[in-house]
Amino acid sequence: MKITQRAGIAIASICALAATSGCSISFTGGKKSEPSSPPPPSATPSSAPQFNGIDNLSASEVVDAASDALRTAPSVHIAGTVNKSQLDLRMDSSGNCAGRITEDGTNVDLIKQGSKVWLKPDHAFWVQAAGDQATQTEALVGDRYIVTDSSNPEFSSLADACDIAGYADSMTEDNGNSTVNKGVQKDVRGIPALELVRNDPQEGRSQLYIARTGKPYPLEIHGTDGDSPAGVVLDEYGKPLSIDVPSASESLDAAQLS
Repeated sequence: MKITQRAGIAIASICALAATSGCSISFTGGKKSEPSSPPPPSATPSSAPQFNGIDNLSASEVVDAASDALRTAPSVHIAGTVNKSQLDLRMDSSGNCAGRITEDGTNVDLIKQGSKVWLKPDHAFWVQAAGDQATQTEALVGDRYIVTDSSNPEFSSLADACDIAGYADSMTEDNGNSTVNKGVQKDVRGIPALELVRNDPQEGRSQLYIARTGKPYPLEIHGTDGDSPAGVVLDEYGKPLSIDVPSASESLDAAQLS
């Protein structure tokens, strides 16, 4: 019995924000985007926040700026729902991460440091993944994490789930049919933000909110996943990542589950 197929499906479904088929919250700079006029200057510039200039860029240039900002972020927290899966992951620019992935009522805690990956599924996961062998498998694993290496092809998607650059790249993927235009200005969690609206004939409408002050970090993405709402929040940029790596006694090699 292998757990890797089930784990891989759960993790792969959230690896690129919305780059997978059927989920319309990915973004692309595109060539059809249209710029809009910047807002008038504040009457009290001395007390106004220091804007980063994205108001003066075209929509496609804003997407590129946001993608570059995310790609170079020291760390970020990404949480939300994509492809009917929920993720809550904190990651840094070295590919380390920690958090949880939820799919179909099952939970998998994930830790990655360097090339090592630890997984801790819950009871519902084992029932779905192992079927009649769930009780036997849970007894073998106990309260331990399953440990493997990200170079293991059956777990390769784990590296993508913890790769900030991969999320950044997904923002500029282009299927050739979508348009992106600048929308409203609004505060997102107290941060002045610019809305970008993406329309795609197949995937529908989605919104991306970019910080107008400081670095142009993406703050939120909202769209649809089939008939269901989908979206992610990106925050805690630059916050040091603290990971408690399981000890040898708290871990079980994945090869022992085959």
